[in-house]
Amino acid sequence: MNSYTNTIKKELMQLKDYNKITEIKDKELNGSVLLEELEISSELITAIKSKWNSAKIFKREKNGVIEDSYCTCNYVLDVIIRYCQHRTMFKERFDI
Repeated sequence: MNSYTNTIKKELMQLKDYNKITEIKDKELNGSVLLEELEISSELITAIKSKWNSAKIFKREKNGVIEDSYCTCNYVLDVIIRYCQHRTMFKERFDI
């Protein structure tokens, strides 16, 4: 991985809050921002997904019942892309 991709990986792995991650996921794509420096690989996606799963970020309580929220590779990919497109805003907003 290049240094930009490693930096993105480290930043996203700092997130430990389901609501912050879903806020990124729900952010609209910005077509004007190019992601040419980002090397999206299965290794990157799997590393972030594994970190989030080990932190049990996607286990939530709903009506007194613990449930798993679904975290797929496609979900993580969407978060990565949206985070990169709005990185400055999210870094400031989430103090990353």
